[in-house]
Amino acid sequence: MKEAARMAHDNFGYLFVIGTMAMLFFQLLVNVGMNIGVMPVAGVPLPLLSYGGSSMVTTLAAIGIVQSVYLRRKNANILEGVR
Repeated sequence: MKEAARMAHDNFGYLFVIGTMAMLFFQLLVNVGMNIGVMPVAGVPLPLLSYGGSSMVTTLAAIGIVQSVYLRRKNANILEGVR
């Protein structure tokens, strides 16, 4: 994801990828903190592992958009030979 942010075509793509990374990191940090007992228990699901319908849909949609940002990166001329 860091590479997708670095090679984003525009500022919106960069900010979206950074925000997605922050969202996933925050959810992971809170969930691990709850499990080891250093944070209070909250209803934050572990991304891609916990069973939460809306959380799973949101996470998969965000990862899909990150893949789209990476696909339309600055040096997309690499894909010219594929088409």
